[in-house]
Amino acid sequence: MARTNPYGLTDLQYRFVQEYLVDFNATAAYLRAGYKATSETARRNASRLLTNADVQAALHAEATKLFDRYEVTPDKVV
Repeated sequence: MARTNPYGLTDLQYRFVQEYLVDFNATAAYLRAGYKATSETARRNASRLLTNADVQAALHAEATKLFDRYEVTPDKVV
């Protein structure tokens, strides 16, 4: 089931957000999201995406949802 993009991001940007939350590897997330690039270009462009304010807001919101769903707390992490 496809997730709805409530953040006003492009489809690729939203997919990048979802993929980044899998393993926090920006380069891999960039490529898995469907961007076509060499490894070096993917690394640079993924880094740029992470500085995009809209992408940052979406990452924060989506991570918060995951943390709440799985009841992740600092005590549980430690």
